[in-house]
Amino acid sequence: MAKTILIIDDDFEYVESTTAALQASGYKTISRENGTIGFEAAKSTQPDLIILDVMMRYDSEGLDTVGKLCNDPATKTIPILLITGIRHPEDLPVQSEAIKATLEKPIQPDLLISAIEKVLGK
Repeated sequence: MAKTILIIDDDFEYVESTTAALQASGYKTISRENGTIGFEAAKSTQPDLIILDVMMRYDSEGLDTVGKLCNDPATKTIPILLITGIRHPEDLPVQSEAIKATLEKPIQPDLLISAIEKVLGK
């Protein structure tokens, strides 16, 4: 059965291209355009992995969403790949065992797929 990946990002073009790359690699995808509905989707669908943008409608939206995901019993064990346009993403003020990698935009599809496979063990 295909693994399900939830993409939470407000950049429609990024979501479209990432969805195409993931589906071509055999993954099922779900996307939501902000942290609020993304968090609800994570709770209701229980994806195998979440790809989460750090900056959306407001600068800390992604980080706030990480906090919600990591503190909710229904979502705290779902692995997260953070993506960001921020240079030096290692300096982001967030730490959690759920965050498996932080990738800098733009992300080449093969690098993203490789990071996903490392997390999901494919």
